[in-house]
Parts: sequence; structure tokens; C-alpha cells
Amino acid sequence: MTTYFLPSAGGFHEGQRVRVLVPCSGADHEDIEHQLPAGRVGTIEHINRYPSPQGLAFTVYVPVDGERGITNVFDESDGDIRDFIEPETVAGSN
Repeated sequence: MTTYFLPSAGGFHEGQRVRVLVPCSGADHEDIEHQLPAGRVGTIEHINRYPSPQGLAFTVYVPVDGERGITNVFDESDGDIRDFIEPETVAGSN
């Protein structure tokens, strides 16, 4: 299986702050499970292209607190990426 790492895709780029539109869950680095509500802000860590049906995959890191965080992966087999994340806008930025 060939994986391609992409700096940007679907209007998003690595390192971009995004708002996660769905609840997310996962274990942190100490294997403590967290359930987070929709609306949390995260950062796109990786964008990859996999063979179908997975297609484009966006790995998003979502902080839990200052020490912990989880990652969730959204790919094309889940649906359109904009159903899961949107750009996080900061007042005064473009």
C-alpha cells in the first residue's frame, strides 16, 4: 500500500487550527480514555492519501488539557471532511 503525505488538501493544511464538529474520543499518551464534545479546537498533524476506500485522511490532534491530548483521524470513507472539521478563525486574522 502506497501512502502519500500531503502538505495540504481539501482546503486544509498541516499545522492548521481547526474546530472539530463532531464528538471525538481516544486515549492519551498514558492510555487514559477521553470523550470530548463537538466544538473543540485541534490542529491538523498530518494529511495522507491512501488507496480507496480510505482516500484522503486528516489526523487531528485535540488537546484535553495542558499535558494531554488525543488524535482522531477522519478520512473519505467517513464522508466529506467538512462534515467533521472547519477552519478555526481568530479575531483579527485573515
